[in-house]
Amino acid sequence: GLPLRFALGGAAVLHLVLLPAALTQSQDVYAYLFYGKMWAVHGANPVAELPLRFASDPWFPWLRWPDQPSVYGPLWTMLTGGIVRLSGGSLLAAVLLVKAVVVVLTGVAVSGLVRAAGERGLDPGRAALLFGGNPIVLVSLPLGGHADAAVAACWVWALLEDRRGRTVTASLLLAAATLVKAYAGIALVVYLVALIRRRGAWVRAG
Repeated sequence: GLPLRFALGGAAVLHLVLLPAALTQSQDVYAYLFYGKMWAVHGANPVAELPLRFASDPWFPWLRWPDQPSVYGPLWTMLTGGIVRLSGGSLLAAVLLVKAVVVVLTGVAVSGLVRAAGERGLDPGRAALLFGGNPIVLVSLPLGGHADAAVAACWVWALLEDRRGRTVTASLLLAAATLVKAYAGIALVVYLVALIRRRGAWVRAG
């Protein structure tokens, strides 16, 4: 199999090289930060308020959707709000911090995939490279800085926790993913239904 240290090292280099690169296809990071700034600095609810209300903010010209309320979950907004505070008013610093957090979250997802592959008797190095070195992942996460890195990390570790019988922890991880992006709620609902059916089968078997 592929040596794990080479797979992890190669994926890490690719992510770190792309981390300082300029945003290209997606401008979502600016939206994350502005919504976070609305909450952390302006004391506004980005789900209920429009960014247009804060048109005088120096970061406003970078926002692509000024008349769109936030579609991101409160967990992600609180995280980006914290980044805004740490950035000291520098948009460049805030963008780099968001991308750094996304790279860390990608690493968390990769570590979960490596562990899952090992438990299944599969090649951990190949699992690490298939995700960490995937061009789609590289464009979306270290380059684009998408919040989906948090969703991926929660999903992978929820799977691992479920395999260990820790269904409460798995449910909480899936709930956390839903509080980042709403589409993750589909996985949470499916999992809860599966748990109910699984426990029903245990009761009948008992």
